[in-house]
Amino acid sequence: MVKDNSIPKYMTLVKDLHETQDLDSLMHKVVQHLRTVLGHSNNHHIWYRIGLTAPNNTASTIFDDLTQVPPTLMQRTLSNPTGSSSFKLLKEVQAAGGVMRTVVAMKNTVMKIAVHNRQQVMIPDVQKVINQSGNVSADIFNTRLIKPPTSVLVFPLKVKQHIFGVIFCMSSVQSDFSDVSPKLREVCEVMSPHLLFMLTQPLANDYKNMQTASLTQTAGGSVMSEGGSMSGMVTGAGGSIGRSDSLGVSLSGDSFMYTQSRSSTGALVTGLTEKLNQKRIRSSMDFHNNTTMTDLQITGLLGEGGFAKVFRGLWRGLVVGVKVVCDDGKNEKMVMKNAHEIAILSALSHPNIVQAYNCLTDVLVRDLLATTVHRFNNPTVMNSPAYKYLLSMEDKTCHLEVIEYCDLGNLSNALKNNIFMIPNPAIAAAAGAGDGAQAAELAERARQQPMKVNMRTLLLTLIEIASACGYLHRMGVVHCDIKPANVLLKSSNIDFRGFTAKVSDFGLSRVEDDDTCASFPFNSCGTAAYVAPEALICNKKVNSSVDVYAFGILMWEMYTGQRPYGNMKQQQLVEEVVMRGLRPKFPGTTPAGYVVLAQSAWSGSPQARPTFDEILTHLNAMLQQVDDREMDSMVGGSFGSMGEKFEYMQQQHGAGGGGAGGMGVPSGMDRRPSQVRRAPQAPSPMGPGVGASPRTVAAGAGAAGAQAGVAAAQQSPPVQPRVAAVAASGGPSPPSNQVQGA
Repeated sequence: MVKDNSIPKYMTLVKDLHETQDLDSLMHKVVQHLRTVLGHSNNHHIWYRIGLTAPNNTASTIFDDLTQVPPTLMQRTLSNPTGSSSFKLLKEVQAAGGVMRTVVAMKNTVMKIAVHNRQQVMIPDVQKVINQSGNVSADIFNTRLIKPPTSVLVFPLKVKQHIFGVIFCMSSVQSDFSDVSPKLREVCEVMSPHLLFMLTQPLANDYKNMQTASLTQTAGGSVMSEGGSMSGMVTGAGGSIGRSDSLGVSLSGDSFMYTQSRSSTGALVTGLTEKLNQKRIRSSMDFHNNTTMTDLQITGLLGEGGFAKVFRGLWRGLVVGVKVVCDDGKNEKMVMKNAHEIAILSALSHPNIVQAYNCLTDVLVRDLLATTVHRFNNPTVMNSPAYKYLLSMEDKTCHLEVIEYCDLGNLSNALKNNIFMIPNPAIAAAAGAGDGAQAAELAERARQQPMKVNMRTLLLTLIEIASACGYLHRMGVVHCDIKPANVLLKSSNIDFRGFTAKVSDFGLSRVEDDDTCASFPFNSCGTAAYVAPEALICNKKVNSSVDVYAFGILMWEMYTGQRPYGNMKQQQLVEEVVMRGLRPKFPGTTPAGYVVLAQSAWSGSPQARPTFDEILTHLNAMLQQVDDREMDSMVGGSFGSMGEKFEYMQQQHGAGGGGAGGMGVPSGMDRRPSQVRRAPQAPSPMGPGVGASPRTVAAGAGAAGAQAGVAAAQQSPPVQPRVAAVAASGGPSPPSNQVQGA
């Protein structure tokens, strides 16, 4: 029985079906009305597909309307405009109103079960069924363009005793479809007679050709054979286009013709991976299972701020950072920010993002102290002010993060020590000349001949940061606070730089459900110098391009070693950046391609900024040019560029000792990449003789300072002209902070 309030929607549906001129448009209309009638027009977790059977039920043609699949359900590899030619094809098909057809053999499919049993089939957990049966349903994993569903409801299309197809209702989240099933049954009962009429009368030729094609392809073994291959066809009412690309796509006439032979294993792997990720996240977010604290020992204090206390600790044999934020009832904003950070960190895994080993919430401070401090009776910890503070809060609860320990501090401190600079040899000569006229003369000469930029080290570090940011954006996370203080450095004895860069501090990050957001979280938008102009304007919508803008400013700061905009007051800075297009100014010796890339990143128009995949392409091209120039100079008998770099590293770190962890490198050790295995420890980029002492690691005051040394402390368009050639050695940093109008 049809409810009265549904009659207008059904009348519109029937009218549209009878006005359709071709088969693909008919399928488009069916999917469109299913989303409308069932109330899923704005649902980002539900999508529909239609399957039409061949006469003997041995084959079927599945229709996916790619214009109506929510963007969040498309494969992540298709979320980037420059990611692949598949993306470009997808956008062309969608723009043309395209519907993708996939022919599958019905053996071992959910569709076959629904047709044979003449009733709906509901699978609340697709991966569980696959694990139990060992079979992969070709009608569910029929394309790599759409993420595999978590739950599926299949309802047969029938008129009297004749079943001619099915409707698939797919969900990306686990569901029992209790709210969908009754309504879908009603829609199918109303729609099926009219749909069958259109297929067997006005569109009979198209329908017959489709059935013949499905039987021919499956009989030939080219579709869903034992090898798991399949063929598909994409059609749509588009303009006259004719081309062929690397995917084997032939476009001609008024339709898209897309033929592929690919295994469904890619979609299967994606589905299983996402299920395992969900389990991993649930496991890491088991906030009430505090027994894992028995694996943790707090061994010392790294830093502290007003709210956060950061300790060094041991967790299952690893040296870790332990961040503790107490909920004293007075700092709700800080506690919520930390909880926000915990949620994001628990879902991330990337070599250039600080790793969260364990995160716990609502832990009694008394239990924390008893488990991680008292049973080890460490006087260093128990005599610290931070311990006494925690002791005063023992009846309160706290949030606990056990994070990767980054022993070399943050990039901000490293820049102050000229980590990316190669000094002129006159500097070393002046340092060893002692007092007197000769020393003064050499020192003056050194000042007149400033340090050169080590472009290889600089580009490698930028590539690591860009790689992390690109991963975040693919995960739907916008960092919102990219700056040197939030890039931590971890020692590495397999990298000639001596360190690896890791992005940290996710307290201001947010997760995107779409491409826009009204404002930054927690009414804060990060540090003004790195904030995009649109984010400085109240009620202005922003998106992930704000991270790209900050990266452009970061490129300038890492090249020059200067602070953006000097000591300009924040209010003036905001006015100049937003109203007058103020941007930092590169020195004249900066490689042209480097300047172009940074300027495109900090463009005032969010749409004009490149993506991080595009940025990585250009950075890698620049790095290749640097390597080529260095190789040419070495082949020509000149080792000056490479020798100059490593000689300076030896001078900076060779005599330095110590610090916690013994990060110094013995004097005279060769730091060339080919001999890096001889180095037992990597040098600290923090300056001569500076190791990873607790004071160095936790440099800075307040909560931000407490997080500088460990990951725990603050744990996420068209491109400008192609990057020009880059000089191998770069250029000198400017003598003073400079800015320019954009």
